Amino acid sequence: AYYALKKANSPVVVSIEDESWIIKNNTLNSKVYLTRDLGEKQGVVSIKALASNGTILFEKKFEDTSKEGTTYLGTINETIDSNQIPIVMVFCTWNSFDGKESFSHMYLYGNNSFNEAFNLPKCQVEAKLLEKSFNKLSIQVKNISSNVALNIRCKLEGVDEKNIYYSDNYFTIAPNELPIVSLLKIS
Repeated sequence: AYYALKKANSPVVVSIEDESWIIKNNTLNSKVYLTRDLGEKQGVVSIKALASNGTILFEKKFEDTSKEGTTYLGTINETIDSNQIPIVMVFCTWNSFDGKESFSHMYLYGNNSFNEAFNLPKCQVEAKLLEKSFNKLSIQVKNISSNVALNIRCKLEGVDEKNIYYSDNYFTIAPNELPIVSLLKIS
């Protein structure tokens, strides 16, 4: 719940409005909104939907020229054969025009239920140490599988989990994606 709350309180939030998170009649139909309090800073919203095997189902971009507050950006209305693709992961990102990513979130859609999410293929991930200092570690996590790695939690050998704060520790990684996770030790 902590990481979901952290994302919900981000200065930029891309949200998808949907009543059920179910793919009905082989159609993923949702409204896309951007909520932000960054003043004049604007950017691009990217939506990318993947099947669990890593296949890109569709991609959409919306230019953010809004001011502060909540703005309706558009609608996703895509045909998806929910019998062939029972689980869809929709990745939403907002990047400022200068290229710095400010927000990323994943929404999970199912056909009639989410039971297939418990039967996804196992994935292999690797972690690489990028930075180590007195009270901070930064690691880069890579999904080396061809499938999407759903709901990853990091646990590093030799790191005492007490008083450790992760920048994110419950995330989904597309194949070959390279998110960076920072660990901060609080005394």
